[in-house]
Amino acid sequence: MDAHIARHGVECVTRCLTGRLVLAVGLLVGLLVGLSACSDTVQPPDVVVVHDEVSTDPATPYPSDDPSNAAAIEWREWNQASLAEARRLQRPLLLYIATAGADGLFSAEDELVRSLAEERFVPIRIDPWLQPELDRRYGGSWPTLAIVLPGGALMAQAPDISPARVRVFLLRMLAHLQDRPEIVEAEIVLPALERAPLSVEQVLSAAATQFDAVHGGFGRSAKHPEMTLLEFLGNYGTRHEGSEASTMRRRTLDAIVASELWNRIHGPFVYAHTASWRLPRHEIDAAVVAGLLRVFGSDKTAPASDRHAAGQLRATIANTLFDEEHQTFTSRRLPLIDDEWWSDPTLYADRIAYMTWTLYDTDQQITSDLASMRRLAAEGLTSMVSAAGVVQHARGVDGPVGSRGLLRDQLLVSLALSTAGNVEDRPDWSQMGQRTWEWAQESLYDEQVGAFRDCLAPDEMPDWQIYTPFDDDVMPSGNALAALWWLRHGEPERARQLLQRVSHHPIERSRAAAASVLLQLEDGG
Repeated sequence: MDAHIARHGVECVTRCLTGRLVLAVGLLVGLLVGLSACSDTVQPPDVVVVHDEVSTDPATPYPSDDPSNAAAIEWREWNQASLAEARRLQRPLLLYIATAGADGLFSAEDELVRSLAEERFVPIRIDPWLQPELDRRYGGSWPTLAIVLPGGALMAQAPDISPARVRVFLLRMLAHLQDRPEIVEAEIVLPALERAPLSVEQVLSAAATQFDAVHGGFGRSAKHPEMTLLEFLGNYGTRHEGSEASTMRRRTLDAIVASELWNRIHGPFVYAHTASWRLPRHEIDAAVVAGLLRVFGSDKTAPASDRHAAGQLRATIANTLFDEEHQTFTSRRLPLIDDEWWSDPTLYADRIAYMTWTLYDTDQQITSDLASMRRLAAEGLTSMVSAAGVVQHARGVDGPVGSRGLLRDQLLVSLALSTAGNVEDRPDWSQMGQRTWEWAQESLYDEQVGAFRDCLAPDEMPDWQIYTPFDDDVMPSGNALAALWWLRHGEPERARQLLQRVSHHPIERSRAAAASVLLQLEDGG
C-alpha cells in the first residue's frame, strides 16, 4: 500500500472509505472471510507496508521484489489482443498492479499459481505509472491483484495480499465463478453517480473538519502535503482576510518545513506515515515538488520563510530533478543504499508538463539554469504529442509506452505549451497546446454528463466504468484543469457550467483545485 498512498494521497483514502478497495461483489465477502482472517489480504487504510530497498546500479531498472520475474508467469499487456482473448475464451482477467518498489507478490516456487494464472485467467501485468486509468478503476494499493470480467466489470481485489495466500485467493474466486456465474454477473452493478454544483464553502468546511490543529495537515493518520488544498486555502485566505483558511494553511506549511518530510538535499518526500509528519516515505515525486513550489513560490508578499522554502525547491529541481541525457525533468526518484538514488528513466508527460507549467505559470525567481531547463522540457513535450494532438503518457528507453489520450495529460500539456509559448514567443508551442485541448474537447467531453471523461473506453467493454474526475491527488483533477483552461481562454460560462456537474465524493476537500477555479469565477473571472 505504501507506494500507492505516496502517489495518490487523498484518492487512496477515498477508495478505502467507499469500499472499492477490497471487493466489488457483496456475495464474495463470505468467501474471503477465512482468507483475510489468516493473512494480510485486506489492509486497513492506515496500515503501511514498507519494503526494504535493494542495492543496484542506478542506471538499471529499480530492483524488484518479485523472485524470478513474478514466478515466471507469462504476463500479457493490456491491449486489444489480450482483451479479445478473454472474451473469446470467456476467462476473467487477472490484473497484477505493481510498480518499482511496490511489488513482490508472487513466489517463484508456487507452480500451481503460475498454472492457474496462465490456464484459468488471462494474466495481465499493469504498471500504474504507465496506465493510471487502469489503476484508478482496478487498483487499490500497490501491489494489488484484481479479477476483472471480460466485459470490464471489477469482480474482486486483493491489495497487499501475502504471497502465501495468492493460491487460496485464486482458487476461491474461480470456484465462485464456476458455481454461481449468473449471481456474480447480476451482483456487479455500477452505482449511478450523483452530481451537484461545487461549493467553495463545503470544500473549506471539509478541510476544517479534518484539520489537525496540533500537528498541521489534514487527517489523523498518514499525512500528505495535499498541495492543491493548500493552494486553495491560500486563494481563499487572500479573499477573506482573517479566515480559518489562512490559519490552516500557515500551520500546515510550517509543520511540513519543520518535519522529516522536508529533506533539504533530495527534496520533499511524498508523505509521512504518522500524523506528526514523522517516518516519511523516502520517495521523490516531481508532482509533489511542483505542487509545493506553486504553494510556496507564487506570492510575492509571502513571509521570508516561504520564499526561502521556494528557493530550496527550485534548487532541488535544478540539482536533482533534471535529466541531462533526455533534456527534461525526472518524474520520480527512489533510494538505494549509501545515499544513492535511482531516477526513473521513463519520461511521464503529466509530471513533465506539471513541472514545466509551474515554472512558467507562477511568479518565480527563475535562474538562468532553470530558465534553460524549462525551455528544454517544453520542447521535449512536443515530441510526446501526435499530429492530431493526442498526448502519449510515457516514453521509455525503446519508445512510447503506456496509455495515450488521458484527460489530465492532455490538459497539463496544453497549459504548459500554451503558457511556455506565450513567454518564449513560440507560436508553434501555443498551437500544439491548442491542438491537445481541441482533441480532449472533441474526444473526452461527455455532452450527456456535462463533464470530461478521464480517457477513451476500450472497445467492446460494456461494463467499463465511466469516470469524470474532479478529485485531486498529487496533481489537480482533469476537470478542474479543463475549467481553468476555459476560464483562461475567455469562456468563463463554460467553466462555470462544468463546475455544476461535480460527481459526489466522500472526501470533499479533494475538490480543492476545482474550488480554486470557482473562487476566480466568483471574482468575476
